[in-house]
Amino acid sequence: MAMKFKNLPPINRLRIFESAARMGSFKGAAEELFLTPSAISHQIKALEDGLGKKLFDKNGRQIVLTEEGHSFAQVVREAFDSILLGTHELQKQGKVVPVRLRVASVFGKNVLFPFFEEFEKAHRNIKLDITWEDDLFTIVDDAFEDNRFDAAIVWGGGYWEKYEIYGLMETQPCILGSPDIIKHDIPLSDFSLICEYPLIVNNQAPNAWKSLTTMPGININTEDAELICVDCLEDVIDAVLRGDGITLNDKNIYRPYIKDGRVKVFSDNTLTGQAYYLVYPDSLKSPEMKIFIDFLMDKIKNDLPPVKTYIWPGMKGNILNTNKEVVFDE
Repeated sequence: MAMKFKNLPPINRLRIFESAARMGSFKGAAEELFLTPSAISHQIKALEDGLGKKLFDKNGRQIVLTEEGHSFAQVVREAFDSILLGTHELQKQGKVVPVRLRVASVFGKNVLFPFFEEFEKAHRNIKLDITWEDDLFTIVDDAFEDNRFDAAIVWGGGYWEKYEIYGLMETQPCILGSPDIIKHDIPLSDFSLICEYPLIVNNQAPNAWKSLTTMPGININTEDAELICVDCLEDVIDAVLRGDGITLNDKNIYRPYIKDGRVKVFSDNTLTGQAYYLVYPDSLKSPEMKIFIDFLMDKIKNDLPPVKTYIWPGMKGNILNTNKEVVFDE
């Protein structure tokens, strides 16, 4: 093995050469490595003599890599990058690196949680440090104050400035309720039939039922119905499970309850909703975060409704999810 490396240049000379090639200056390399320019020049000359090749030419007071020097610099830089990566991986062995997430609680617990568990089993050195957010309408900027979180999973329109954005799931609002109190389907076009049942209203989204006015020929007057007002989405779900009334909500976040028969979808079609997104500042994207995002996007692409991306003049934000339908709005 010793013979294999016998003709390698001294590692310190390679380090000096890599710095000088990258900085394009002996002076710059000297400042970076805390040496004098004459020491840098001496080490480069010794390296060239050992290799029998000229690595730099002088152009006035500047230095320029020769063709052979340019090729050799790429090889040396890739070698140092490999050593750096190997060192990083070695140092991480036995350590658990957190990815700090702020997650809309109902969507996270009822839809994404199985993916979270699967991820942690597959990546033992990465821990998802999750803070469940009660407020469905998380203001994105709040999530990244003081660098408390690496990413946020939130509901909204997907047009936040300054952030990288991955669309996770298009919401599909429809009428849901307990099969114990509802014995037949409820067409969305028949609001008189809807008003036969108490309407559960989330105080965080008090106008949800009025979204039916987007359908032709429907005039909503909630005064015709009994209203049950609750404080948050978790309370809406509890009220539905108790059979207190019906809700107009995204059917996907009711998956566990639809599966076990405690909740049923009663409307004949779904409305256009907004979506859930994973949002993060690009400056916070770590190797561990990239692993998590790649894993999550791969898992959801065939399981969750794709996000429709609405783009209009002046829209800002970078929606990166490739599993989407793009709609241009004039």
